Amino acid sequence: FFTHGGVGYVPSLRRPGAESPVMSLWTTTPVTPERDTLYKEDLKNRVLAYSIATHDSNTKVKHYSITDSFVEKYMKFGANFFIYLEACNGFSSLPRAEDLRQKFITKASNGKATIVGWTDSTPVDAAEKASIFLFDRLLASNTEGLGHIIIPKEDPKQRPFDLEQVFRDMYANNIGTAANGSKLVYQTNVENDVLLRPTIEELELDEY
Repeated sequence: FFTHGGVGYVPSLRRPGAESPVMSLWTTTPVTPERDTLYKEDLKNRVLAYSIATHDSNTKVKHYSITDSFVEKYMKFGANFFIYLEACNGFSSLPRAEDLRQKFITKASNGKATIVGWTDSTPVDAAEKASIFLFDRLLASNTEGLGHIIIPKEDPKQRPFDLEQVFRDMYANNIGTAANGSKLVYQTNVENDVLLRPTIEELELDEY
């Protein structure tokens, strides 16, 4: 997911102006009266919320955002799936943030998943550098970064590593923690090492 994450507000259909906060992920769909009518049931049931961001405009525009109930109603994933939340607050203590993460996991076909995300609002440069480093090491791309984002290059070239080892290496290189204290973290209930590519850790030869 590459989007904004934070407090969305679910409008009250019974009490106009009353709203309740909920952790949600921003979408590019602006709020309009016509769409409110179309999405009436999802707004009523906290499947959708309202969020404000300036991502695609110079002014604050109210957009729809998805909640844990949206994940429950509309999404499903394969076994042991991997989700990367390139969004603020995925691991924050905002209302229903933990519910959002748990819903992602329960929607895996075997109930096993890995989620990576940030603990707070996160500057773009810190988020980009962490994601480039993380996937470089998980996929063994062995690059120096992408565009203006520079990361330490492996020398000699390395094999793909599992998520736990990559996180240790990332923190050792002072990547994955933003200036405001926001930190990239993960949770998993997958029983084996979390890998995105096959890898050989050890090789033993028998000669006859």
